[in-house]
Amino acid sequence: MPRTPPILATLVVPGLLAISACDLTWTPDDKIYAPPPATQITVDGFGIDDVVDVLADGGFPITITRTITNAGSVAVPAGYEVTEKVERLRFTAINPTFYAWQKVPDPRFTVLECTTTGPALAPGQSADISFTFPSPECRAPQGRPTPPGFDCGMHLETLTADAAGIVTEISEGNNDTEHFFFVPSRQGRLNMTHTVDPGGDPNIDVIPAPRPPSARIAAFNYGNVPSVARPHAVRFFFAGAPGGFILNGISPVSGPLSGAVGRLSIGPNPVVFPPPAAPQTVTFDITFDPTFLGPENAPPFFAETLDSKVTAISTDGCQIRQRRLRTTLLFEARP
Repeated sequence: MPRTPPILATLVVPGLLAISACDLTWTPDDKIYAPPPATQITVDGFGIDDVVDVLADGGFPITITRTITNAGSVAVPAGYEVTEKVERLRFTAINPTFYAWQKVPDPRFTVLECTTTGPALAPGQSADISFTFPSPECRAPQGRPTPPGFDCGMHLETLTADAAGIVTEISEGNNDTEHFFFVPSRQGRLNMTHTVDPGGDPNIDVIPAPRPPSARIAAFNYGNVPSVARPHAVRFFFAGAPGGFILNGISPVSGPLSGAVGRLSIGPNPVVFPPPAAPQTVTFDITFDPTFLGPENAPPFFAETLDSKVTAISTDGCQIRQRRLRTTLLFEARP
């Protein structure tokens, strides 16, 4: 079969060394699922460090849509190849205290491979590229039967514009884009509850909205002794995870002006609770100096916010629970 000739798109301007050409790229953060995902979380660590869409159900059919753009100054003719590959990642122990999702050099972990033809794009023009799982364009590789849906766990999508490399572009480095989505287990095994003020402290106000609830602590009500730290506890409860789970949190978190520190009581992150994992309760302790004064020309009170979150993952990688923490400390302003 004769090789498809390259699609060349260059323009030489007399007196200049610059070359104008087309440039296929993906519009960031525009991934659309049908049906839509149940929620979206940010996974810090565990080999991900990215935003993850959590699907309500991994059953087929599922359609994904992403926008491709010609960011160059020369038109792109139709006929180039656009591909999509979906791989299931393995959740595994890197060492006794660290788990991560990893790509597996095994073709059996490639769930679907998709191919379609890209549209013509004028300079600056965009178009939506959609793939439906399954469809004639999307099939299981190597002649394997197409599954009825995705297994539980983390999946990685890789979309490639001009996969055959027939378009001459300004940059080839932006032809690929990756995106994570997660399919939860159909068996609920890991739960997390969040109690903002378990001790009923009169100096702590619970702010019910926006969700999840947050705490506002009147630091100046704890006395006027310098450098006395008062803890504020936020408790988490995990239950129903006989297979074990891993707990990870952004900790410690420091206030840049007041020096307040929020720290999880579980110790170095992450913490592994091996099976059979009993229910656990951990605290998020905030220590602060109640005599701290805010900056000059501030309102009567200076507010400093400490943001954090806790993520729990079952050891089979099929359950994720996450809670965000927001605690606002109120200090008197500097006179």
